[in-house]
Amino acid sequence: MENDAPADFTANTTIEPVSFDRPAASRRRIRWLRPGAISLVAVFVLLGLATYFMFSARAVRVLTDPAGADFEITGGFAYLLGERYLILPGEYALTAEHNGFEQLEATLLVGSDADQEHLFSLVKLPGILTVNMFGPNGPVPASITLDEVDEHGTPATIDPISPGTHTFAYSHPRYLAGTQAVDIEGKREHQTIDIQMRPAWAEVSVSSLPEGASIRVDGELRGVTPMTVEVMQGRHELEISRTGFKRWLTNVEVEAGVSASLDDIQLVPSDGRMSITSDPAGANVTVDGMYRGQTPLSLVLDPSKTYPVALAKAGYEENRRDIRVEADDDLSLNITLAPLTGYVTFVVTPGTGEIFVDGKSHGSPSQRLKLVAATHKVEIVTDGFATHTASVTPRDGFEQQFEVALMTIDEARIDAMPKRQLTSLGQEMRLILGGDLSMGAARGEPGRRSNEVVRKVRLIRPFFIGVNEVTNEQFNAFDPLHDSGILGRSMLNDASRPVVNISWNQAAAFCNWLSEKDGLTPTYEVVDGTWRASGDLGDGYRLPTEAEWAFTARLGSEPSTRFPWGDRMPPPKGSGNFADISAANMVPQHVSGYNDSYRGPAPGGIFSPNDFGIYDLAGNAAEWMHDIYTANPSAIVTIDDPTGPPQGTYHVVRGSSFMHGRFSELRWAYRDYGELARADVGFRLARYLPDRPG
Repeated sequence: MENDAPADFTANTTIEPVSFDRPAASRRRIRWLRPGAISLVAVFVLLGLATYFMFSARAVRVLTDPAGADFEITGGFAYLLGERYLILPGEYALTAEHNGFEQLEATLLVGSDADQEHLFSLVKLPGILTVNMFGPNGPVPASITLDEVDEHGTPATIDPISPGTHTFAYSHPRYLAGTQAVDIEGKREHQTIDIQMRPAWAEVSVSSLPEGASIRVDGELRGVTPMTVEVMQGRHELEISRTGFKRWLTNVEVEAGVSASLDDIQLVPSDGRMSITSDPAGANVTVDGMYRGQTPLSLVLDPSKTYPVALAKAGYEENRRDIRVEADDDLSLNITLAPLTGYVTFVVTPGTGEIFVDGKSHGSPSQRLKLVAATHKVEIVTDGFATHTASVTPRDGFEQQFEVALMTIDEARIDAMPKRQLTSLGQEMRLILGGDLSMGAARGEPGRRSNEVVRKVRLIRPFFIGVNEVTNEQFNAFDPLHDSGILGRSMLNDASRPVVNISWNQAAAFCNWLSEKDGLTPTYEVVDGTWRASGDLGDGYRLPTEAEWAFTARLGSEPSTRFPWGDRMPPPKGSGNFADISAANMVPQHVSGYNDSYRGPAPGGIFSPNDFGIYDLAGNAAEWMHDIYTANPSAIVTIDDPTGPPQGTYHVVRGSSFMHGRFSELRWAYRDYGELARADVGFRLARYLPDRPG
């Protein structure tokens, strides 16, 4: 390796340190700007900024609704110059306040236009509303519904309530309902609205000759004549009554606030009659289901009975009411009939086919039809079903619905059978279609007797049965010399009471006499001095078979009960005419605590009918049956249309009477028998339909 050391440097040379002195720094002199120069620079900077702001800023006018709101702009520099702010373009926050309004927080967006206006709307605070309702005599606690949602009772203070127009509906049972609109100012202002409600009644002045008659409006006692009564608007029944005079009835149409006067109503002394007038006249009148003539009409009716009365006239709504006539009572009815109009909805099953109204096709049978106020003939035609024909009368302001289940041909044939008939004596009979029945009473049943063997029967042939028992008046048309007699202090021969004290033979003779009178084949004949049935009973009048009676009684009421009224003793009030406390001195045993108001028999139809519309199957008079009596009738197999044994001495008696008060006698299953006349045994009519169902 080449040695690059100096020539005079040897390996033995010693290196020694030398002293070092920092060279002295050179000092420069600092020269500061003078204050005047700084100020001059600052002025130039500010002038530059101002020049930039003046050329870049936009003139912005801020408007508020309502005017005069206090507002503040934040988020940048804004210089107010007159009515405008000089603001650089960009986004700013604006807060505005005004008394009565919600605080506004919004964004002010300054665009590039040199001159701009921005409008900000404040929302009013809610208001306070007090609603008072007044009637003629002061405040009324009415009910109000605000905007069809909120319900309140007056006086009502609603807080808060939003500004703007609100509508509330008000109502009260005695005042006319209405609606009211109110403009709410808001801004926490308290507004009050007072509504004067109009009465929904009118004053009706009523006077009568003689005075002191009771005034009833819709059955409610309001005072005595002469008197001015308040009557609510609408149609009402007005009754004027005084002991010893006819009740005066009419319908009044009251218009709210329009006074009316019924002066000097002349009350007529009682004469035992019921007079019916109508507006318009010529209305058809039915009483207790029987047509009695046209108005004006005067009728004489049995006392102590409630009659269903119906008035009907083509083009007018039918008027129905129940009227009770007491002894020496004279009732005057004045009935106004209303015109008929309306919609009719047909719901037909099945829904196929076609509907005809007065011969004109209306298409599919299930639909809603608007029909004129008259009786219309409606026909519904569907393949495979019997044509359904009906009469329809629309009602004014009343929408009717008819549900029609079309019948097959066989069903229609059965339905076409007459449901009721009248004899030439005016006796009504109802059709019973029959069916299966278990007669008798099970072993161990309390009160059961040995002749109440359980047996199954089937009634195939439809039959008619009398709605009421044959009365003395009706039987006397056949035998004028018959007298039902007296039992204790009870007269049994009143014309409207059931005939009693007749033998089975006398009852059969009456049936034959009435059959001949009505052009039917007599059922009974006398052979070797003995009355008996001839042939298969035919279609003449006869006594009911025991099975027919039991079917009508038990299935027309409550088939599962022990007694006609239920399963427990004693019978409830009005259950029937049995041996009550008034008959205690003339019968062996009476029903303790029960009073039916009749010591002896009662007129037919006083007590309620069963579901078939048949009266007095329990109580009043016991009844002769067609069947010859046997203590142990067959119970092996079901028997169709049984008529009893072919021969025997006694005949079956069914049903309790006004002389029965024992537990056993009052049961449905109780069976009795006899041959001779009794003071508590009568009868009712029965007959088969002219043709058997095929």
